Amino acid sequence: MSALIDRLKGFRQPAIFGLSAALSRAGGILAVPIAAQALSLEDLGYYAICVAFIQLLCQFLSLGGSVAVAKAGAESADDARALALRFSMVAIGLGGLVFLAGALGKPRYGLLVGLVALISALEAQQQLYQLVIRAREREGVFLFTSILKAFAWPLGVLAYILTVHQGRVDLPIEVVLTFQLATYAAVSIGFVIAVGFGWNHSLPASAAFGASILLSVPMVLHSFSQWVMNSADRVILGQLTSGETLAFYSLAYSLASIMFVIVSGMALYLPHEIMKHVDRWGDPGFRYRFLRWYAAAYVSLFILLLFAYMIDYSITNLLRYRNSDMFLVLGIVGTGFLFTGVYHVYVPFLFAAGRTGLVTIQTVKACVAYSISIVPLIYFFDAIGAAIGTMLVWIYYMFSIRKYSIEYLDEIGISDHHMIREITLISASSSVCLLISLIFWVISGIQFYGV
Repeated sequence: MSALIDRLKGFRQPAIFGLSAALSRAGGILAVPIAAQALSLEDLGYYAICVAFIQLLCQFLSLGGSVAVAKAGAESADDARALALRFSMVAIGLGGLVFLAGALGKPRYGLLVGLVALISALEAQQQLYQLVIRAREREGVFLFTSILKAFAWPLGVLAYILTVHQGRVDLPIEVVLTFQLATYAAVSIGFVIAVGFGWNHSLPASAAFGASILLSVPMVLHSFSQWVMNSADRVILGQLTSGETLAFYSLAYSLASIMFVIVSGMALYLPHEIMKHVDRWGDPGFRYRFLRWYAAAYVSLFILLLFAYMIDYSITNLLRYRNSDMFLVLGIVGTGFLFTGVYHVYVPFLFAAGRTGLVTIQTVKACVAYSISIVPLIYFFDAIGAAIGTMLVWIYYMFSIRKYSIEYLDEIGISDHHMIREITLISASSSVCLLISLIFWVISGIQFYGV
């Protein structure tokens, strides 16, 4: 009985942290469809670009401080809180400078840039303070703040649309971003109340602010490279195609991102767990069983996603856009995201080995390959080309990380005797996702064209 209780206690923490990551991702996914109720189709595409830049700028404005805060939190939650405050002040200060520069520049474009910068700074502050809560092992507070961070903004704007405008409306994008900024500011105050300031806490030499900056700044390159792989497709689509194509692809990408409900939970929980138990996760049999459960869960959720969109496509039309190619783009991008989850199973081995430089090199290489291939793919195939590029880069990135992770495991005496089974499982799962999306694409095309 006591063993069962210990098992349940051990399961509680990963379950809560995984659920928190899933809810955070769900809130981000929810934002774009809700924004579709407040923006024109063209402005929705540009809003999706703003969202992509917010994720990039929050790392730049905070100087990659999340790495230093997480490292300090492994030893002292008070050190992590003091560092989070300092990096947050840097982010908000830099965001304010960008806002002022934008306000003095071109009237509309400068205002958009400034609003995005301020939202990015507050996003950085919230991410840093969440790491402090994680370091304190306060699962309940972490879950609550994750829900607040994820849903305050999209549900707030939805309430505004329904109460003030009684339904769909085409607002200026500046109004929507200003509303988002105000909501983020309120949430950031909530984080400070939950965590405290920690300004008077003296940092040890190992966690001094200057040393922490030196540790964190190099990781900005890693973050930038991952941002390119996650976001550059929409930026290039906006330059090479019409606003309608960008909006169509952004909607499909947002729908596919629902799969990060699973992937984000893995990304939050697995690194610490795998680095703590390298022998267990390095065992090919144990890892294969985990990947089998992951593949089953991913494919099942993906099929449900396709069914849900088919209902909207055929009946409800809540997304206000009907194009049969949505199923094809959704299927290709969603298949690529399956490999993202597998990447999170392997990369912690390299962190355990202290080979973060190797991870950064592989990220940059994948980024360069993506940058070279995505432009001609979009030029010749528009949105479908962007989807293909996204899928291919994550396949390449996962296998490159897997290669070096397996080399490390081999060095410590753990063989890769389930390699064929793992690759077969991953390949079969991705093929199922593609095949089912193709079936839905054909069915929707018959409905749309009446053939």
